[in-house]
Amino acid sequence: MWVFNEDGFFSTVVDRDDPTVLAVRSRDEMSIARFCRHVGIDPHVEAVFTPERDYQVRVRVPKAVWVGYMASKADGLDYVDYKSHMTERMHAGGFQFKQLKTLSAIWAIMVDHWEVRSMDDR
Repeated sequence: MWVFNEDGFFSTVVDRDDPTVLAVRSRDEMSIARFCRHVGIDPHVEAVFTPERDYQVRVRVPKAVWVGYMASKADGLDYVDYKSHMTERMHAGGFQFKQLKTLSAIWAIMVDHWEVRSMDDR
């Protein structure tokens, strides 16, 4: 599952060794640190750095922790436009300009390429 929110970008998958545990992964340390703070765990203790992997930092959590995190994010949703909200977060120091540009590029790709408009589009 890929998730973009005001904490960052996450790729979350079932742990290979335990289906009750999820690996919450990211390409940047700050996303994992924000997630950990939100769910009350210490990223300095729990985060694992894997520079040789596609996602350089990860944390293992019980599935219920991720479900609670996502529910909390949905319950706390208070903005009407995600791109504007993230721009405000960038100006407040929560994100870098490069990350905001990346979100905009993802938005543009989704506009142009996600919808299947005809049988030839498959």
